[in-house]
Amino acid sequence: MSFEIKKNKAIELMESAGLWKSNSVPYLVVLLWKMGVKIPPPTFANFWLNTIIYGAFGGILATFILYLEMSEYRVSSGDFFIQGFVIGITFGVTFALFHLYRRKSKKLPDWKDL
Repeated sequence: MSFEIKKNKAIELMESAGLWKSNSVPYLVVLLWKMGVKIPPPTFANFWLNTIIYGAFGGILATFILYLEMSEYRVSSGDFFIQGFVIGITFGVTFALFHLYRRKSKKLPDWKDL
């Protein structure tokens, strides 16, 4: 089955399960799809893929915000990256657990079983 067919079937399943579209297909994933990256919707993606995607996004965003907020206090660049890394891991694991919980609680199948 092609990626587009599986993606549309997954979106239909999430809508029929009563999941909000903004949570089921976040803008970050839509942006990645438009860039040609073929990843499943987060609710159907495995735990580690969600951790990496959300963690990278959260870590980069946190590092940028920390830099803007803390640059006047003469904090070293390494501290920004360490803090951004820790925040990114926390963000990634939290959102991966959220999507895993939603898939299990709504009894949705794995991506490979669609």
